[in-house]
Amino acid sequence: MFLTVYLSNNEQHFTEVPVTPDTTCRDVVELCKEPGESECHLAEVWGGSERPVADNERMLDILQRFGMHRSEVRFFLRHERAPGREAGGCLSHVQRTQDPALKRNGVKVPGDRRMENGVSAWLKQSVQLQQA
Repeated sequence: MFLTVYLSNNEQHFTEVPVTPDTTCRDVVELCKEPGESECHLAEVWGGSERPVADNERMLDILQRFGMHRSEVRFFLRHERAPGREAGGCLSHVQRTQDPALKRNGVKVPGDRRMENGVSAWLKQSVQLQQA
C-alpha cells in the first residue's frame, strides 16, 4: 500500500510512500523530509481538524481506524516542530493523550472518548455531523 504525503499546503506537491504494517510515522517523515531538516512532523488532516501524528504511531493502524473514511484523510509534512514537542525530541503517544479534552487541533472540547466497536464515540459523532 502507498500513503500520499503532501509536502506543502499545495496538494499538487506530494509523494507516495510505501507502508507496511510496521511502518511508523517516524519512518514516513524520514523518507519525506529534506536531508538535514530536523524540525518537521507529519500532520493528519480530516474533517476540518488537524493533529500531529506521534512518531511511534503505525500508519496502517491510523488508516484502519478511519475505516471507510480513510480516503478523506490527508497527511501533510509540516516543516516546523510539532505542537507539544520540545526541540530535538519526539512527540510521544503519552504527550498527545494527556488531556482527553483536547480536540485534534489542540482546542479543548467537551466530549466522550469511549470506544464503541473499535471506533471512538467522538469519531462516530464527527462522521454523523459531516453527513448531516
